[in-house]
Formats: sequence, C-alpha cells, structure tokens
Amino acid sequence: MAGVGLAVVLAAAVAGGVAAALAPGDGADAPEPGSVEAIAAELARGQEEESAALAAELVEAAVDAHAAAEDVLAGLATIAPPEDALPADEPVETDPQAMAEQVAQARDLLAATGQGTDDHGVTRAALIGSLDLLGVAVETAAAVPDDADDAAAAEALARVGRDRDAAVELWQAGAARLDTLVVETGGEHVHLFLAPDGNPESVPLEFRELHED
Repeated sequence: MAGVGLAVVLAAAVAGGVAAALAPGDGADAPEPGSVEAIAAELARGQEEESAALAAELVEAAVDAHAAAEDVLAGLATIAPPEDALPADEPVETDPQAMAEQVAQARDLLAATGQGTDDHGVTRAALIGSLDLLGVAVETAAAVPDDADDAAAAEALARVGRDRDAAVELWQAGAARLDTLVVETGGEHVHLFLAPDGNPESVPLEFRELHED
C-alpha cells in the first residue's frame, strides 16, 4: 500500500511540474494566434505533455514493480546470499512460485505502460528486461534439487546469483534513466534503485546520491 501512495505522489509531481513548465507564454513574446509559429508551439506543447503523461505512467508502474523486486530479491537472498548482505528487517517470501508470480505481476504492470519516445522506450525496456532476468533467477532457484550433491547445488546457486546480479545491474541503468526522463519532462527526481539483497540500506551510495541537488 505504501508503494501505491508513493506512486500517486510521484505521478502527481511529474504531471504538476510539467503543467507549470508548459503554460502558454504571454506578452510580446507570444506568437500571433493562427501563425505558423503558434501552431508549431502548440504541437510542441502537445508532444511534451504526452511525454510527461507517459513518464508519470511509467513512474507509477515502476514504483510498484520496484517494491515487488525488493521483496523477491530479499527472498532470493535467503537462498543464495549476496556478498555483504544485510539481514532482512521482517520475514520474507521464499517460495519460488510465489516469487515468480510477484515478478510476473510487476512485469505486466510495466509492459502495460505506453511506449513513448525512443528514450522512454529504452527506459521501459531496461526495467522490463531486469524483471525478465530476475524471473530467470527465481526459476533457477526453484530448480535446485534438495538431493543435489554439494558441487551441483553450488553451481545452481551460483547461477542464481549471477542472474540476480545482472537483473539488479540492468534495473539500476533503467532507474537512472527514469530519473533523468522525469526531470527532463518537468518533474522531481525519482530514485528507485535496488540492492542484490533487496534491502534499501544496501543500495550503493553512488546510486542513493545520484542526481541529488
């Protein structure tokens, strides 16, 4: 529920910021109504408003997807602990089927958003691709047999770790681009970064401080 509330606040901030930025000009600098310049300015405003609306939509989906990814990463950390993992603050879901459903639902949220411009599409694709990799990590974790010998189990868990780490790395790239995308459309900074253990306190300092004013 906290993620939903944050999504509403962030989306409103994006939309509100861009509305103020795109208010029609007044005075001597305003183009003559009906002129080529006025029509061009109106088209540009329409495109920018559309970009802002798509960015707000993507933020709303990304907030919920981020919360789901944190939960899944925390669960995977109990199966294949990453280096320097912090202990979970509360009980986490470790059932692979339940984690797979969380990943699928988060992916569906992002996939349902609009395509937008090339930059928007790249951002969206990075976040979706990250969840695809996270889903692979969950599948690998589910396939580790209880009766596997030590070497086989170790190799399977190593694959879980590699896929998980690749998912986090790709998410960081998408989250950084999402922050830039929102600011470019007149909104406030949006920091939705992840850590391999799913704990917000483990997010590397360079990402927590990224783009901070």
